Formats: sequence, C-alpha cells, structure tokens
Amino acid sequence: MKTIILLLLAQSCVLSAFGQKNLESHWKIQYVEVPREQVLVVLVYQPNCPLRIEEASCLFRIDKRKTIIRYRVRNVSSKPISDFTVTSWDLDGGGGTLPVLMTGSEGLLRPGQSLDSLDSANSEVLSMTIELREQVMQNARAIFEGKMRHSYFLIVDQVGFADGSMYKDQRVSQSLSDHLSEHDCGSES
Repeated sequence: MKTIILLLLAQSCVLSAFGQKNLESHWKIQYVEVPREQVLVVLVYQPNCPLRIEEASCLFRIDKRKTIIRYRVRNVSSKPISDFTVTSWDLDGGGGTLPVLMTGSEGLLRPGQSLDSLDSANSEVLSMTIELREQVMQNARAIFEGKMRHSYFLIVDQVGFADGSMYKDQRVSQSLSDHLSEHDCGSES
C-alpha cells in the first residue's frame, strides 16, 4: 500500500512539474521577429556616448497584434550608469522614449555590462515555424509581406551616472526628429 501511495505521489509531482512548465510558458508574452526587409531599425552612431546600442529589432506581439522595438545596450564607460533614455524616431519625425528595465545590483548598469529591453522572465521570442507563420499572417499580413513598411532610428538621449554626472545628446535627437519631419521622409513619392 505504501508503494502505491508513493508511486501516486511521485506521478502527481511529475505531472505538476510538467504542468507548471506549460503554465509558465503559456503566461509569457510571445513575440516573433519582424523581418528587417519589412521594418528596419537603424542605430544612430554616437561616437562619445557612454552607452552603446548594440542590437535592435522589431518584434510582433502575437496576442495583441502590435509591434515593439527590442534593443540591447552596453555600458562602454568606466562609471556605473543609474538611468538612461533611448528614443525611437520614425520617418515622419514622430517617436518616443523606449522602455527601460534596469536590473542588477542596486539598479546600476556597471561598466562592461549589457542590458536587454525585453523582460526575458515574462517574454519569449519564438522561432517562425510554418504553423506560426500561418497564424501571424492571418492577423498581420501587411507587416510581414510586400515592401518595407517602416524605419525607426534609435538614439541615446541621455545617460545618468551613479555619481550624479550626466551625458546628454538631446539636441542631436531633436534635430533628427526635425529633419525627418521637415523632409517628409515618411511619404511616398
């Protein structure tokens, strides 16, 4: 009788563990990467910036049918960074501040450390399978087919250091926005 109870308890634990894993992945926000030939994310070169944007892409959120910009930054300075602002400008000069998730010891980005804007604990980027492509195409065909739909320019506006000093490049960021809107880069010829 003890053996049967132990076997049932072990089976219950195994099923619970598998169920928990499926539950965790079910509650994660799921994305797929939008092809670069559809939506291009351009990294603005900033030679003196203490924070370098190293990777960026456009992701499509499957359940909400919307896109986000994912990016990774690296502290290339010799001082810990306490906060920063990354802005995205589009071809008509519109844009806004992108979200930042500061993690790590004391909420600082130490020299040499990098940070991904996507919360990997609550999100996952799925590989595009045939089945997933069919599902995505039903909801967002315009994003994944045809000519390039959009371009975004990412720039670091400012960086705050743990010692209270600041790096600012907001004038260049605003100039980029003005340039894009004045030249009507977003309209078709």
